[in-house]
Amino acid sequence: MLVQKKSSLQKDKETYEMGLGRLIDAEEKVKILDAELQIKNIEVTKQKNEASIIAERIGKEEAIVKVENDAAKIKELACDEISARVAE
Repeated sequence: MLVQKKSSLQKDKETYEMGLGRLIDAEEKVKILDAELQIKNIEVTKQKNEASIIAERIGKEEAIVKVENDAAKIKELACDEISARVAE
């Protein structure tokens, strides 16, 4: 009976140690993934900031183009008016 109990305890110990080893491996992998995630987060934040700057610049350029386009339309209307007067 003592031999059986010792064998059972030995088996339980081995199972425990194997599970503990898996937990330690998983913890190490989680630490690596966490570090990679932090690096990716920094990269994403940097790219997000760059995209915001580009979007802001595009917005400003778009406003300038709209003003120039409106001015061109006014000049076109004036030219059409002059052309119509000349044609009369």
